[in-house]
Amino acid sequence: MVTHSNHVGTHLDGEIHFYSPGKDIASLDLDFLMHEGAVVDLSDACGDYDVYTSKMVEERVEVKEGDILIIHTGYHHYGWDQPSADEIRYMIKHRGRTGSLQTGPSGRSSAGSARTAAARTIR
Repeated sequence: MVTHSNHVGTHLDGEIHFYSPGKDIASLDLDFLMHEGAVVDLSDACGDYDVYTSKMVEERVEVKEGDILIIHTGYHHYGWDQPSADEIRYMIKHRGRTGSLQTGPSGRSSAGSARTAAARTIR
């Protein structure tokens, strides 16, 4: 079972939000939004200002081409809707990933360590 904060699922950012030549929401095929996935728990490896890497993900879970990757960092505990809310820690100190995204012909992430740096992640 996957649980998440109430903010997840409220909206979807298109590729264009982070990558100027990327697709907007209207240009995404519906099957791009639904697929098998992998969940990785990095909560024991993530602290304030830490950066997690593709290698860290791949050491813990197998990610196949096209998978939707859900990354658990534990920082949801600091979201504004939590008893331990700390918005500065949640928004500023939660650094996130490093790595590059490479996509294959399907537009999904390609094989290799860059595949775990997919844009479709939930922290």
